[in-house]
Amino acid sequence: RWQPAWEEKFADAKISRDEALKCWKDAEAKAAISEELYEKLHGTNRSGAAEALDFSAIVNEKRGQHLPGTREWVFEAVLRWRTDPDSAKLFWLVGGGGTGKSVAAAELLARLLDKQNAAAWHFCKHTEPARSAPAVLLRSLAGMLSATVQGFEDALKKSASVETDKVDELFEALLAKPLRGVEAPRGADDALVLIIDALDELPRDALKPVLSLLANELKTLPPWIKIVATSRDEAQIKVALSGYTPSELRVDEARNRQDVRAYLTVLAKEHVELEVTMDSLRQEVEAKFPGLKNLDTFADLEDPLRRSKGAYDEAVRGVAGIHELEKYKERRLDLIQDETDFDKLYADASLAQTILVDALKTLPGDVSDPGVKGRGSAERKLADKYTDKNGVPHPEKFRDLSRATVLSGSATDLLKVLTELDGGSLGLEIAQLKNKFASPTPLGYRDMNLNVSVRLDDGRKHLAEVQLNLRSVADAKHVAHKQYEVIRLALPKMCEGTSIGADELQTFITDRLRSSALDSAVTSLERKAGGLMLYARLIADQLEATSGKINFASVGALPSGLDEIYAENFR
Repeated sequence: RWQPAWEEKFADAKISRDEALKCWKDAEAKAAISEELYEKLHGTNRSGAAEALDFSAIVNEKRGQHLPGTREWVFEAVLRWRTDPDSAKLFWLVGGGGTGKSVAAAELLARLLDKQNAAAWHFCKHTEPARSAPAVLLRSLAGMLSATVQGFEDALKKSASVETDKVDELFEALLAKPLRGVEAPRGADDALVLIIDALDELPRDALKPVLSLLANELKTLPPWIKIVATSRDEAQIKVALSGYTPSELRVDEARNRQDVRAYLTVLAKEHVELEVTMDSLRQEVEAKFPGLKNLDTFADLEDPLRRSKGAYDEAVRGVAGIHELEKYKERRLDLIQDETDFDKLYADASLAQTILVDALKTLPGDVSDPGVKGRGSAERKLADKYTDKNGVPHPEKFRDLSRATVLSGSATDLLKVLTELDGGSLGLEIAQLKNKFASPTPLGYRDMNLNVSVRLDDGRKHLAEVQLNLRSVADAKHVAHKQYEVIRLALPKMCEGTSIGADELQTFITDRLRSSALDSAVTSLERKAGGLMLYARLIADQLEATSGKINFASVGALPSGLDEIYAENFR
């Protein structure tokens, strides 16, 4: 509410009342906790029976670190669990340090509050142990329930004055008994959620009693109350919760890397200069191969690079609907096949090839069927690319044994193909989509590269690769390839007088020239982040501190791993 005393202060700052109120409303719209609820929790008319701690600052801070589109798999899992009357009482979100559990918890809280599905919340911090002492924690939760559950405050007043040091007795008096005393506001299929974030940051003397409550006392809560807890995967926590068989979801799995990549993609678009020149490529090569001597040759390669880009740019210039292709949303997942045996997988590829090509032929455009990848080529790729450092092959990583290409005469037809594939009615489903129309390679090449899930006759699925492109781009490829050959033939000269092989240098430069500039930047940032959402945000802080955009070579200069100060804060 506007206070008369503010008039002079805002006037001194040359901010009008209307401007101040607009900023206020904008901030409130972004805040997880509404002004009305905040007043109930912490205003003059707050509950006198129990004091709710104020976590609005940390919730808003963590929400500010959440990137839209990430962690949706977490929120969807919680939604299914919350509305399933037969699900476990406890949902445990577990992950390593820096994987973004608290950010997910804060965003989850905001979404639950928006639909009035949150009962209470507590965010533990190892730097504030007094706020997470069991008695303080329980009284805070009771204070919040007084604001979110009708009738709870009146029921609480009958037992809130209990004086005891026993945590189980406090739990009974402050939470369990008052909750049993109110009329159920909803059923178990629409439960209210209580969130406790970062159990591993509880004070040592508080961890054991709180874990005991979660493991042993949850059964005393009514069915319309459920609990979400987050923590690291620590033995003491795992043992305590395992006896209760909670619904468990791990943040540090493949989907976490997908979220980290999505976050880093936004950073790269905003802060990294994605226009690759021979000068910027030279800087990368110098950093990668410090022994090279004949780098003046790079200057001679600028012209073929420019000509290649020009050929592809001309191929899409004036194409109606090209901007719709450029805007088409990507989907990037860490996909693997269901089948893990190479021989069986290769046999499945033959079955999938026929189904794939027959389905694509019903769509607009010309379908090219190269057949299943040759077995010898597949075996070499398995040995060179899909075998781990322990010598164990992973054929499930293949996604291109079965493959096809569709060339469209117009952007409209290409979009129709995408729309049909998205519908799933052909027995095909888009599992991944890389849009090089949005981020072409340094040579200028662009296409839509898809992995589609092909439903086999027995119901199993096989991942195949489908390339979608415009005929004009495919035609330009012949011109651009001549320019690439000029570049390729110049590489051996750079290696003269060094121990570096031309093949090694060519592989490095070829990968850079044939990969999307955005993909290359994001891959480099991914290596720096090491799969941690925390370090991805630290990279964001460093990039935000730079003036203007950094060139691609400078990405390699960013530090790797957690600095000591951050490692200390996240022990």
